[in-house]
Amino acid sequence: YRNMDGSIIILDVSREKIIRQAAAAAQTIISQSGARQFGLVLYAGDAYLACPLTDDEASIESLIFAIDGRTVPDGGANPDAALSLVKQILDKSQIFEGDITLISDGLGITDRTHKLAKAFAISGHRLHTLLINEAAADGSILTSNRPAMASLAHAGNGLAVNASNATDLAKEISTRDIKHFSISARLGIEWKDYGRFLLLIAAIPLLLFFRSEAL
Repeated sequence: YRNMDGSIIILDVSREKIIRQAAAAAQTIISQSGARQFGLVLYAGDAYLACPLTDDEASIESLIFAIDGRTVPDGGANPDAALSLVKQILDKSQIFEGDITLISDGLGITDRTHKLAKAFAISGHRLHTLLINEAAADGSILTSNRPAMASLAHAGNGLAVNASNATDLAKEISTRDIKHFSISARLGIEWKDYGRFLLLIAAIPLLLFFRSEAL
């Protein structure tokens, strides 16, 4: 048996000012992405598994909104550590095709981050990015790492979306299950039926009960 689908959300908690936006975007992804398992990874200077893959939506959402700036004590922003941890989780869980969503303001992205994203795409997974823009008091954008986040999503064969439009990404993830049924390799795993052949084999000994005894 293999897990067909799995989604892992990666939350950047390196700066407390972005945590509330990140949590809200994560909740949107979980609640609107259909029936599937979700896992949660948090990172700042290092990465940690906050919640293993589960279909208990309520428990993971309550955990998300309990996160604050002290949840991950390591300073800095290291998305590479988070992606490496997610790869271990997907490999161990034998996920057929997973969706990984990185919710961040884009700090800490390096060449190695792109290499990890490409590795996900090669394995059949998709890495999406939800960008959190830092805004001033008047609502104007102070800084934006949109190009870096968009490039990362492209490398991971995923979508790059603003965190404020998380619903768009949730819809894409929820429709992926339908698209899967057109993939022959997956059909082979889910629908290969040997039952008819087993019935024929079982019928052979039953024929013995219909033998005519010689007089």
